[in-house]
Amino acid sequence: MKATGIVRRIDDLGRVVIPKEIRRTLRIREGDPLEIFTDRDGEVILKKYSPMTDLSFFAQEYVDSLFDATGCIAAIADDHEVVAVSGAP
Repeated sequence: MKATGIVRRIDDLGRVVIPKEIRRTLRIREGDPLEIFTDRDGEVILKKYSPMTDLSFFAQEYVDSLFDATGCIAAIADDHEVVAVSGAP
């Protein structure tokens, strides 16, 4: 993971402010849901939450059905990644 050189303190309510330049770079806006988890090295990871990731199994079934019915390539994507695709090589 690349260090940015920005240090923030946790306040008495456990909050950490994500600097504006990082929020802008990652397109995180006020009210956006974030996933918070840790890795094996004890690092805290923040990731924009996408409900499409939770629905990827259903999304795959849906695009498979669309492809079977139309014969056309079908895909479902969220803001940053393709969640499911069918009919593409």
